[in-house]
Amino acid sequence: MELRKANATTHDQLILKYQMMSNVQLKNIEPKWALAKDEIFDHTLLPEYNRYLFFLVKTSQLMAIARFNEIDNKVIFSDKPLNNFRIAMILNRWENNLFVDPPTIYLPVGTTSYVEFSDGRHRAKLCGLLCHDEIPVAIDKEDLQAISKILSLTQL
Repeated sequence: MELRKANATTHDQLILKYQMMSNVQLKNIEPKWALAKDEIFDHTLLPEYNRYLFFLVKTSQLMAIARFNEIDNKVIFSDKPLNNFRIAMILNRWENNLFVDPPTIYLPVGTTSYVEFSDGRHRAKLCGLLCHDEIPVAIDKEDLQAISKILSLTQL
């Protein structure tokens, strides 16, 4: 098997494509969430593992109580190439009607006031900054009761 290096020019072109779009154009790209068994990429989210449940949450509420760590959740594109590429890839998948797994959130041990992401910080950031009202999230059943005390959940 031959491994090919990623083409930086292609990555840069993809990033530039979305950086050049207006906020209105970006908001018109409809999120496509992988919620059905045949759409989910992360196999641990599949129902047969009986670990995660999907919920719909208010994006603004999630943004207010989530820790994004080194991710700047105030701007869509930043001075960090990896952030920009991840954002561009999410937008590109959605624009091409391809599904993306919902973010996975958890309550860190010893906390009761905020959640963190085990996956999906860029997806959540993008939905927040593009003013999408709601976002699906995956929550481990073990964290469900504690998270439901700080975040309004609607089961999907």
